[in-house]
Amino acid sequence: MEQIKEANKNLISLRTSIITVMIVLTSGIFSLLFIEFPVIKSVVLFVIGLHFDALFLHNVICINKQIENNIRRLANDAK
Repeated sequence: MEQIKEANKNLISLRTSIITVMIVLTSGIFSLLFIEFPVIKSVVLFVIGLHFDALFLHNVICINKQIENNIRRLANDAK
């Protein structure tokens, strides 16, 4: 039971870090719209940024599912 609680703390910390990275990445992606870059370079960087943003979002969703499963396990063990 203590291992699950510790795992939840670690997962929540990881989720917070990934969300912070997503915020920085997303702001960088949208700042590309206001910078004078060649169009090709901007599009390539925009697509790469969107790809990594989607990847991090997928990771956050998976971490949320793991946290939910751990909470469910803790609730079942408490009964």
